[in-house]
Amino acid sequence: MSLATELDTFERHVEEFRRQHSREWVVISGREVFGFFRSFEQAAIAADRAFGGQKFLIRQIDAPAVVLPFVVLND
Repeated sequence: MSLATELDTFERHVEEFRRQHSREWVVISGREVFGFFRSFEQAAIAADRAFGGQKFLIRQIDAPAVVLPFVVLND
């Protein structure tokens, strides 16, 4: 499960994100920028509800990338 599309979308918009959403968390699925959140937990809950078993990227706007091989969230 590659996140190449999501990472590309992030990189294409990162300067805009920094201007408008500094220190927030963004959720991206495919080319869709789903939303911005104040905490990782808020982003993860919203992404899980919206995308369920689909792939999505959660990334803090101003932080260096952290790559995890796979994350599963359970209710």
